[in-house]
Amino acid sequence: MQNIESLNQKLKQLKIEIKAFQESCNHPKQQIKTIKPNNTRWICTKCEKTLSWPTDKELQDWFGS
Repeated sequence: MQNIESLNQKLKQLKIEIKAFQESCNHPKQQIKTIKPNNTRWICTKCEKTLSWPTDKELQDWFGS
């Protein structure tokens, strides 16, 4: 089993890779998604980056669908 220091180093490297992937993504497809309770956002379906807050109208349409 690996020690916590080694695991934390791997986690840090993965976070760097995820950030680079998200920054290079052009976010071709987006969807509204609840990411935490009472926290709904527009998310890129390719890189899963949180992009923006939906408008009240967008939320109403999303809840209605």
